[in-house]
Amino acid sequence: MSQDAVGTCRSCGKGLSLEYAVDLGKGLACKGKCEEDVRLLIDLIERNLRLITPSETLILANKKSGYIGGGFLMISGAIFIIFGSISEMNIFLISLGAVFFAYGVFAFFQRWSINRKMRK
Repeated sequence: MSQDAVGTCRSCGKGLSLEYAVDLGKGLACKGKCEEDVRLLIDLIERNLRLITPSETLILANKKSGYIGGGFLMISGAIFIIFGSISEMNIFLISLGAVFFAYGVFAFFQRWSINRKMRK
């Protein structure tokens, strides 16, 4: 005698009758077979939901730090170039400043490019 399914197992996807279903609150499981898997799946989903807000905060902080880091390198490079222009070690400081400034521009535009792609 077949019985109507009251739902599907959250682990294996089989249809479950009242006799073989175990209600775990946020999902049904096959009695004695898939209960632990469904509990783990429910725990995983709940943990991921709790991590959404902290993850968004970290992503936003990373966006800002890329711009700040690039700006810092450009300012440092400009300072080295200025001091190199007025000191005795001019070639070394100007070269170092140019490298810092160029890398700062690269880092700044790389972050800008990544942020632009993320908005799409």
